[in-house]
Amino acid sequence: MSIPTVLVTVIFYSTLLFSSEEAVNPLIQKFDKNDDGKIFYEEASAELQEHFCQYDVDQDAYLNDEELKVVPLSFAKEKTEKEDTEKKEEKK
Repeated sequence: MSIPTVLVTVIFYSTLLFSSEEAVNPLIQKFDKNDDGKIFYEEASAELQEHFCQYDVDQDAYLNDEELKVVPLSFAKEKTEKEDTEKKEEKK
């Protein structure tokens, strides 16, 4: 391998290892109003609130990233559809 190839390879893998950006759960992006990385009951949609206790395994009143791994992403989509309906009603 030539030096430029080695250099590019090292730079590529170091960006993977030391990248500060982590993938954010879409549910956190959608519902986390205070940007603390957690979804509290009050922040959740009505649909998610119905199942909140089921997913809040440690019963600490919020859903963290680990607990959200088992929550269906359809909850984020449901709120989007609800918001669209509300926007349509506001226009009338």
